[in-house]
This record gives sequence, structure tokens and C-alpha cells, in this order.
Amino acid sequence: MSAAATDPCAQAQIDSHQTLDSVRETLAKCQAILNTDHKVHEARRASQDIDEQWKKFQDAFDQMNKNMISQIAQTFGNEGLISPAQAGLVLNDTLSAEEKKAVLNYDFSIDAVAKILVTKTKPRVVVMAGAGISVSAGIPDFRSPDGLYARLKEYTDMPEISSPEELFSIDYFKRNPIPFTLRAKDMLPGNFQPTMTHLFLKLLDERGLLYRLYSQNIDTLETQSGIPHDKTVLAHGSFHDVHCINPECKKRMMLPEWRKSIDETTPPKCTDCGSLVKPDIVFFGESLPDRFAQLQKADFALADIVIILGTSLKVAPFNMLATKSTPDCPRVLINRDSVGENIGLLHNDKENNYRDIFLEGNCDDQVTALMKAMDKHDKEKRGWSKKLQSMHDDIKNKKTDGWAAVVQQQRDLVVSESGPLEPTKRKSSKDPSRRVSFDANENNPSPVNTKK
Repeated sequence: MSAAATDPCAQAQIDSHQTLDSVRETLAKCQAILNTDHKVHEARRASQDIDEQWKKFQDAFDQMNKNMISQIAQTFGNEGLISPAQAGLVLNDTLSAEEKKAVLNYDFSIDAVAKILVTKTKPRVVVMAGAGISVSAGIPDFRSPDGLYARLKEYTDMPEISSPEELFSIDYFKRNPIPFTLRAKDMLPGNFQPTMTHLFLKLLDERGLLYRLYSQNIDTLETQSGIPHDKTVLAHGSFHDVHCINPECKKRMMLPEWRKSIDETTPPKCTDCGSLVKPDIVFFGESLPDRFAQLQKADFALADIVIILGTSLKVAPFNMLATKSTPDCPRVLINRDSVGENIGLLHNDKENNYRDIFLEGNCDDQVTALMKAMDKHDKEKRGWSKKLQSMHDDIKNKKTDGWAAVVQQQRDLVVSESGPLEPTKRKSSKDPSRRVSFDANENNPSPVNTKK
């Protein structure tokens, strides 16, 4: 594959040079024709042709400039030379006034979202989901006054623990695994059922709209709701698999064996090397899964709409996914609080906003309202609300066994690999920009990107 095939800036340069060559060729023909008196009508056609060719050249040159500006802004933002918000404004300015108006026609209502989902032919929906989509299942979010971090303060009297966040620090886990072992009992799959929002995402998948789901959640409710593994990117891992933390070993432990130790409040140990064993949850100080880095660029470049659900947008690098979509892609924030201004979301910027919609409220209520709006605008009358309610009733009546689902998923994974007796090593990136960390010096620590 040529460099131009993968570099839009290089391709735009090639296009502009080819068009300029065509303009020069047409000019030469025009001059030759003008030298012949009896071919005036051909000169007129040549004049029209040169006008068309010149317009093509201008368009190609403008596109080349836009691509160059976009790449520079993204690079500066990624390197921390300018803020993500500043980078976003630069990218937005690559669109003309007409192009901005075409995105949403300055309609920031729930109806505008519904119209995109039901009137556009198979729109590619990319979703970013946080802990807020699981709150109604009984799982606390992280940073609200009664969230997980607030509840974990009971563990701050443990030796050497200075903040609740340290329970999810790989360094602290190595020193003292007991607090996480205690807390893991409350977070085990099977204790909770998928919410209306999880089923909304499943319905989008069933009807061919869900292109990819990026989730911060470790609760495995995506698996329980039936969203295919290939459609999900579990950015912070989950309980779906368990491995030894020794980088020279990394042997898998089967989930039933691991749970037996957890139920006994005994930190599980590797049967091969004796090191601690933990779920494939990304702790502070660990790298995100390779899949997170491998898919995001193409996914967000292809997205027709990005829906952001129940997240504080404070955890890097996950929060930066919101900046990866193209400038003409609408972004919808569904959340109890207004967030994201620090990374360039524009819903509170009345002067510059043309693409961002904020639907305020809890996720279940808002997706239910969105389904009703989709029913109103869907000419095919596919019954979105009725189907969603039916899926929710089925979940309540069947009470699916979430623990059995993740145990089966691990067994399927084993079958697809070499077998449970062979150590299964996970790939990990050494790129520090993909590590999750937090600043312990802050009064209210929150994960940040370690890349400077």
C-alpha cells in the first residue's frame, strides 16, 4: 500500500498536483485553439473547461490545507502542546459555515438525534460508556457523593493506604491485596442485571446501527446483555478472565477456582509461580488493552454519530476518544452532569457549537425518551420503544445468570486458544500514553494521561 493510500494529506497533495497539470494542459489547448480563427466555438468550450478544472484545483488545494491543519492540531493536542479544547476549535474551523450548518442544522434537540438514527441509512454509531449506565443496576458510579470512591473510604485505615483510588493501584495491590479481595466480592458478575441503557445498545446492535462500543466498565453487563465481543472494546478490562500478575508467567486461572479464593477472602495465588492473581481489570499504572489503541482511529474516523453515556470524561486516555471523530460528526452527551468542556465538547458554547448535543438526566430515562422520539420519526414503524420494553421485561423475568455467562465466555476463550493448562499471556503496550494513572497529590484524585 502506498503512503498516499494511508495519508489523506499526501493524497490531497497528489490530487491537487494532478488537477493543476490538467489545468495547464487545458490552457495549452485553449491557446492553440485561439490561434485558429475558425474554431472560436471550440475556444469557448475550452474556456468553460478551464473554469471547471480551476474549481477542482481550488477544492483539492483547500482539502489539502484542511488535512494539514487537522493533522497539526491533533498532533499538538496529543503532545500536550495545546489543550484538547483548543485543538478541537482548530479542527472545527476547517469546516465552512455551510458545512457546519449541514451537521445538525443547529438543532440540538433529542429529535435531531432520533432523526439521524432512523432516517439515515444504517448510520455507524460509536458509543463511549461509563459507570453511569450501570447505576440503575445497583452498581455505584465512581465520583458521585455516594459513589464507589466515597464508599471505599472505609478502607483508608488500612496500612499505607492514603486514598480509595489506591485499591485499584497495581503497586498497592502487590503490597496489600486484601482490600481489593474484600471489595471484589461486591463487584462479582452475577450480582447485577443489565439496565435499560445496556439493552438500548443491544437493540442498536440487533438493528445494524452499533458500530463499536467503548466501555470503561468492568461489570461485564455488556456480555450479559448479549452485545457481541467483537463490537466491544473494554478499555479498562473486566472480570471475564484472570491471570497471574508475574510478567514472566501470566498463567490463566479459571474463574471458578479464582472465585473460591475470593469467597474465602483469601487473595488468589498462581499455582505455577506463587504470585498474586487478579482479574483482567486495568489498574492504575497498567497499560490499556492493545485493542483500545488498534481500533480507535478507524472507528472514530468512520463514525456517523458518537454517543457518550454516563461518564465524567475525566479519565485519560479514554476521555480523549471524544476528540477523535471528524469535525462533521455529531456528538451526543447523555449524562446527569454537563462534562467534557475541557476536552472540546461545545454544548455549552453557544457561539461556536454546531455539532454537540447534551441530553441531561440519567441514562435510562434519556434513552427511553430517545426511543419514543425514534418511533415518531421512523417511517418504517419498527417499534423501537415496544421492542426495548420487551427486552427489559425478558431480562427481569428470566434473571439471567451473569456469573455463568462470564464463566462460559472464559471457557470459549480457552477453547479458541491452546487450552486451560497452557499459560495464556496477554499482550501489553509499553507506551506510557496508554497507561491510566492518578495524581495522588490532588485533594480529589482523578486518573490522568501520563504522557507529557
